[in-house]
Amino acid sequence: MASHAPAGTGKVGSNGTGRGSRGEQRRADLLDAVIRLVARDGVAAVTHRAVAAEAGVTHRLTTYYFQTKEKMLQEAFRHLAARSLERASEAVRSVRVAGDREEVMRSSVDAVVDAVLGGLHPEPGGVMAE
Repeated sequence: MASHAPAGTGKVGSNGTGRGSRGEQRRADLLDAVIRLVARDGVAAVTHRAVAAEAGVTHRLTTYYFQTKEKMLQEAFRHLAARSLERASEAVRSVRVAGDREEVMRSSVDAVVDAVLGGLHPEPGGVMAE
């Protein structure tokens, strides 16, 4: 079996732009496909073949990046948690610039809702729609 890509290194792309390599993007796309499958059909529906079909790639590519279903799920949930943390951090920054008390409260509630639910619902802007 081919060697596997390292688990979520979070490294900056070699071009210095902060964008990952093509392989890192492909891996992220596969993780997004896992998350969509779990949200729509449940954990039991996640297989290498189902993820490949969801992502529009070959089964071989999913097994290249993830040796087991368990590893694929583990990495997908890490990926989702990292996105939620990013959203929460962005929300905290927006709360800091809010003016009056009502605006601060509204921003705080929006931040929590977005951080917790932002990647879990199939609406525009959520990871399910991406």
